[in-house]
Amino acid sequence: MSSELLKINRLNVSYGDRLVLDNLSFELPQNKVIGLIGFNGAGKSTLIGVMSGVIGSYKMDSLVFNNQNLNHFNHLAFKRQRYTVFDYDQSFGQWTLMHYLSFVHKAYKKKMNQQKLAQLIQGFHFEAYQDTALFKLSFGNQKKVFLIAGLLLELPLLLLDESVDGLDFESTEFLYREIREYTQYGTVFIASHLLDSLNKISDDILILKDGHLSWKQNNDEIYRMMSHDY
Repeated sequence: MSSELLKINRLNVSYGDRLVLDNLSFELPQNKVIGLIGFNGAGKSTLIGVMSGVIGSYKMDSLVFNNQNLNHFNHLAFKRQRYTVFDYDQSFGQWTLMHYLSFVHKAYKKKMNQQKLAQLIQGFHFEAYQDTALFKLSFGNQKKVFLIAGLLLELPLLLLDESVDGLDFESTEFLYREIREYTQYGTVFIASHLLDSLNKISDDILILKDGHLSWKQNNDEIYRMMSHDY
């Protein structure tokens, strides 16, 4: 059995004449936290969007997930094994936390872990907002709803895009602990422009610059790469 969870070969994404992701090839290992660093506009959200199936305009040579050769990111064998927390998400505004959790557990054919749910609600200090519609919540509390869902589903791949934006300090620290614990269930791929955050929780870090990816060598190398011609 391969230690790779996901292998992407030669992924290209363009917006008009602008090439945003240029021949990206990389692998995500099983049960690890992999960070993705890059300034705003580097293409992090585009990569997460493509992997999440919300951006369908791309070209790719191959996609291998759990040793299965797939031809696109919306393949059912991939869709049911990954969940994404986007940087900004206004979906399901009329629903409460429990409405949303019931929906996603049914969609993913998973049984809700009530004990884990209670732990997540307490850890994110969400007790007072359980019955509040999402559109009435602050940006940070809206994000907590989607984080709770993703952590609760315990799927093989959890995608996080700027996941700490809008969170208070205690919730951020709680999320870091939960991300590290998540590796017993699967891999977390977390995109951020905050290197210190990624250093805290990542087993390895990918650098996205000018549409190309490279693996982190050390912090000085990342700062050097991101301080020139960006």
